[in-house]
Amino acid sequence: MRNSYILDTNILLRGKDEKGIISYPVICELDRLKTFSAEVGKDARDAIYKIYSDTGNFTLESEDKLENETVDDFLIRQAKSRGLTLKTLDLSLFLKAKANGVEAIFDEYAYSNEYTGVTYLDDVSDGATLEKIFRGEPLDPKEFPNNHFIISDRLTYRVMENRAEIIKNQSISSIYVQRITPKNLEQRCAFELLSDKRVTVLSFSGTYGTGKSLLMMSYALQELEKGSIAKIVIVPNNSAVASTKELAALPGGIFEKELSYTATLIDLLGIDRLRKMVETEQIEILPMAVARGRNLINSIVIATESQNLTSQHAQLLLGRIGADSRIFFDGDWAQTDQKLFRNNSGLRQLNKLAFTEHSKLFGTVQLRSIERSETARLAEVLGKL
Repeated sequence: MRNSYILDTNILLRGKDEKGIISYPVICELDRLKTFSAEVGKDARDAIYKIYSDTGNFTLESEDKLENETVDDFLIRQAKSRGLTLKTLDLSLFLKAKANGVEAIFDEYAYSNEYTGVTYLDDVSDGATLEKIFRGEPLDPKEFPNNHFIISDRLTYRVMENRAEIIKNQSISSIYVQRITPKNLEQRCAFELLSDKRVTVLSFSGTYGTGKSLLMMSYALQELEKGSIAKIVIVPNNSAVASTKELAALPGGIFEKELSYTATLIDLLGIDRLRKMVETEQIEILPMAVARGRNLINSIVIATESQNLTSQHAQLLLGRIGADSRIFFDGDWAQTDQKLFRNNSGLRQLNKLAFTEHSKLFGTVQLRSIERSETARLAEVLGKL
């Protein structure tokens, strides 16, 4: 039944196929948001066009809000009075609805169905696709874009120009870190992307302990030692962790403050060596707040904790990448520290590059296995108790 749901603004902004009632205040809110700059405005305009072009899935209604009533309160009142289910991407609205005795659905698709860069094929259920791979036949680019990986049994393939080729193990080594080799098949994919300098924008996602930062930092140190780059540029975490002190509250000058957000480099180099490499300009710590206007050449730029970037932040950083430079993003969806970044995610926006004409320049891998230690795996267990 298409009229069983009343839809909020956020779920329409996300662009998923929906069915249900769209009330007049929601349309007014979309109209207001369409004037916003960058991604929010674009999402609002796209939502308005979708409603216009797909009226078969939507019922438009003209009820007005009460004076001083918010759109959220209006939706809750309408759902309750008419026995409708409220469908939302706003967790706060979902909780308010439940508190008011309203049937509500919190749709987490935007966070659970992200593009991961990896497809796992089963020998039985995916036999037809595997046959195509074995025969060297072209694959559907909408499902398998450039720099996409396919894992089947113990074999790992990389897709380029609609065809899949088996990849081999790579390794990383330098005077700064001992030789590192992949510990699982997803890491094998990550090593493949790191080693291919034609891929200038990389994104590694996954939970704590999966090796996102370690692999990126270790590779960058290797390239620095080889002289392939002039420096490493670290863009630290763009948000303080929830329930902790703000950056300005930390002691010391700018180096000491930003040093607090370079944990992986401290683990690899030690504070004294890191300080020396900063002083000799082999490593630069570049806060997001002062990134505008820079031209970063012959460098590897690493944006840490990128779940705390908006799409505008990601766009700003991409615009800083000059000649002979690459940029790496690492992030963990589960550790997003502010609602702002959940609703307007730079990592989510970056993944869309995989389906553009520039896909050869972009690659992403979701790392799934915690490899830090047996004890570190207990953090995941604790979260489920």
